[in-house]
Amino acid sequence: MEFVEHGLLVDARYNIASCHLLQKKYAQAKEEYLEVLRLSPYDTAAMFHLAYIYDQEHDYKSAARYYGMTLKTNPLDREARRNLALLHCRAGHLKLCQDELHTFLEEAPPGEPDDDIRSFLKRFGGGVKPQQAVEGRL
Repeated sequence: MEFVEHGLLVDARYNIASCHLLQKKYAQAKEEYLEVLRLSPYDTAAMFHLAYIYDQEHDYKSAARYYGMTLKTNPLDREARRNLALLHCRAGHLKLCQDELHTFLEEAPPGEPDDDIRSFLKRFGGGVKPQQAVEGRL
């Protein structure tokens, strides 16, 4: 298969997966994103969306794996870092949540508004429950 044809096939599978995702047809979306990764193993968008799907299905172990793969391939992906931290909060892994949020803030561009996360970390030891962070009630 030529390079251009391969790229078109990857794009087509990705677009089909995205349509399934928008319709919340998670099984079909997963199948297509996995095919995208078979064809293009470093596609961070497919990794990220697989993590999101697993998160929606409450399969936190698989979600963490794919967010981790996303961050290994692109360590500057702030949305994957934030989602991984919130995933750890939802799963009750408070130390991992706190560590990921600290990393998220350390990597923040200057002037980026992260007041909600900073507030959460300041109050983290003061009885703030992980679900409050997830629901934005910091």
